[in-house]
Amino acid sequence: MPPRLFHAFVLALAATVAGGCRPGEAPGRGARTRVVLRYQPLGPDPRPLRALVEGFERENPGVLVELQPIPSSSDLAHQLLVTALAAGAEDLDAFVLDVIWVAELARAGWLADLSAAFPPERVRADFLSGPAEVVTADGRTRAVPWFVDVGLLYYRRDLVPRPPATAAELEALSRDATSRAPGLAGYVWQGRQYEGLSCVFFEALWARGGEPFERGRLRLDSPAAREALGWLRGLVERGVSPRSVAVAAEEDARRAFQEGRAVFMRNWPYAWPLLQEEGS
Repeated sequence: MPPRLFHAFVLALAATVAGGCRPGEAPGRGARTRVVLRYQPLGPDPRPLRALVEGFERENPGVLVELQPIPSSSDLAHQLLVTALAAGAEDLDAFVLDVIWVAELARAGWLADLSAAFPPERVRADFLSGPAEVVTADGRTRAVPWFVDVGLLYYRRDLVPRPPATAAELEALSRDATSRAPGLAGYVWQGRQYEGLSCVFFEALWARGGEPFERGRLRLDSPAAREALGWLRGLVERGVSPRSVAVAAEEDARRAFQEGRAVFMRNWPYAWPLLQEEGS
């Protein structure tokens, strides 16, 4: 899958206006510098992140990392961070950003310049081109890519013989499954007016060979864009997707699929371990 389809997140350090690191007592008296890391949970298992933090603290015994979770919902997480930064909160040392927020927060002066520790050329050489371009867009490094997400198509193996290879096949398999199991939705996805819908749209656009930019400017009136939007709307009009997708976010789709109320689902990898739980 091309890197452009990845939904990337970054780890960013707050600028000094947010208070920076606040040392406690002098190191000679046994104090540790407390650093607050606000993060979105990386799935239901907290152990990988805790292991990373414990490893960092072992290598840096003078630092104590305090983990503070923020909502998994992109909209809520963005609102929380922007509100706290605008208010000059002093408990924002490092935090997780969605890749599309970097430019916004950098323009506001809320992100530190990390170029000394992470030179832009090094970031561009070490990381995927998309996230690297975003975090070094102004010639300085404002954040560091941490992990990537990618949209996945989930399907019910008890109802579908194979994963669909095309959009037309997805619709055909949905209709066949729902005809044998009346009351099920065919295909659930994120259609609420928020970032999730943008991801769904761009996936549909790229799948049709379209590009959102023309000579560096956003262009969404292209034939491929109209075809992508027409297909998404048509899924609802043709009954392949329920009308509820128009107000659905990730968790709405995940719950419907996990509870056995849908045949197909578009979602992120975080849903996979949840779908393996007993009772799914």
